[in-house]
Amino acid sequence: MMKKAMMYLLVLALLLVAPFAVGAALTIKITEGKTTENTDKTTVNKDYKVSVVSTGDELVEEVEISFTYGSAITEFKCGDAGEFVASQTDKGNNTVVCKFESPEGAKGKEIEVGSLVLKATKNAADKDCMIEYEFKGAKGKINPNTGAEVPYAYIVGGLVLAAGVYFVTKKKSALHRI
Repeated sequence: MMKKAMMYLLVLALLLVAPFAVGAALTIKITEGKTTENTDKTTVNKDYKVSVVSTGDELVEEVEISFTYGSAITEFKCGDAGEFVASQTDKGNNTVVCKFESPEGAKGKEIEVGSLVLKATKNAADKDCMIEYEFKGAKGKINPNTGAEVPYAYIVGGLVLAAGVYFVTKKKSALHRI
């Protein structure tokens, strides 16, 4: 029975770690660049690089991403990269749609399609600086530098798994005698 309990814990651990959605052929990768403080000392400019990651050698000619940003961001601009030209549509309510187009397209595993340039209030709360984006139904978030690198789901899953193993292997538990 001890083996059965350990198998249940293993299945639980796999469910916590396994992805719940199938990845698309193209995904978005947004990498933070430099941050510069403005002369007014109350705002900063943040640069981001926007790339498309491909599972194959697909031709990328057009990428359209919808961004919704927090109240601490006072300016949001989409920028060009390489042969990709950016256009921007303001949808209101802190929502912008960036369209990155290239007449010839590009192929590769990771293709830089554009950039983002933001002006944000210095030392604002993280929730006010949060940027959410949507690309082909897939959603993601850009979180300003908070120091957190490990997703909270993995931390909580690891703690649950550790607690489960501890209680199953504890000598005074009922499961130990099974």
